[in-house]
Amino acid sequence: MKKVLSGLIAALAALLLVSCAGTADVPDAGTADVPDTGAAPAFPPKDPSKLYVWEKPGFGGDFTITLNADGTYSYYAGYLSSYIGIGTWKSENGVLTMTENKELCGNDNVFRFRVGDDGLRYIADGSSKFIYVNVQDGDRFQVFGETLVNQQNYIPDYSSASTLHADVFLEKLKRDGYHDGGKIKKDYNTNNIKRIRNITPPAVLEENPDLELFFTEDGYHCFLMVRGEIYRYDTLGGSHHLLVLWDYDGNGTKDLVSYHSWGSGVSYLSVTVTDLTTMEELPVITRMILREPAFRFTYNGESVFIDGKELTFSDGAFHCGDLF
Repeated sequence: MKKVLSGLIAALAALLLVSCAGTADVPDAGTADVPDTGAAPAFPPKDPSKLYVWEKPGFGGDFTITLNADGTYSYYAGYLSSYIGIGTWKSENGVLTMTENKELCGNDNVFRFRVGDDGLRYIADGSSKFIYVNVQDGDRFQVFGETLVNQQNYIPDYSSASTLHADVFLEKLKRDGYHDGGKIKKDYNTNNIKRIRNITPPAVLEENPDLELFFTEDGYHCFLMVRGEIYRYDTLGGSHHLLVLWDYDGNGTKDLVSYHSWGSGVSYLSVTVTDLTTMEELPVITRMILREPAFRFTYNGESVFIDGKELTFSDGAFHCGDLF
């Protein structure tokens, strides 16, 4: 089930190798007056998380902000971007302030929005600039309809220092090899491995301790370890946007769903399901995002949605409203 994944087209590779948003040379957005709509609406929302989408095109797809009820957030400038910005937010007197996590992102950017019934309105005054997109004063981020879990907890952390079970993984890899394309291979040069990171998303590890994702820092290779067996699961430096658990076929076992970009020279966006019973990889949807519209992936803890339409499985095939 080997995959060679990269969220970058070749011409943008050098440009996009950043881990969190910084500053960029973009035209000054100016500072227009944002009308005060009166009393601030109830905020934060009662739902576990809310997804907000910029009203303008993002960097190769939607620019989205996810606000989690625990006071954390994540944002993604578009599908040609290789990072997900994270930090904390607070809301006071009708103004939402997002502060980037300096330890993880290398900076302490601040983004301000006015909270309104129609969503969030960007306030340029006192805000940093988003990288790769020119968000102007007064631009709206409208709420997207699905109630979500904290999707930040489903993002593999390639900068993680965790070595949880790394020694077990390495010994198993040396002794027994790994599954790849239906075969057992023992050709991986473990002598070149200097550091192994456990990058399993926290929510995945908590729900299924028998499933772990390991990243070899030197070789930029990924492996899944499922019930003590190792499977090649390449991401070529890390372009899995989300890994979630979903019982796609209703058999009582939650399987691994991957939402990711990949490609060598041409960038694609895909959703795949790995059946954790058979370890078969099942394609759901793939789009070449320079030719076709990118799609939005959301997860509410029970169901998967693509562009707001619930993904289902029946008669041996995936279905998603009028998408496919």
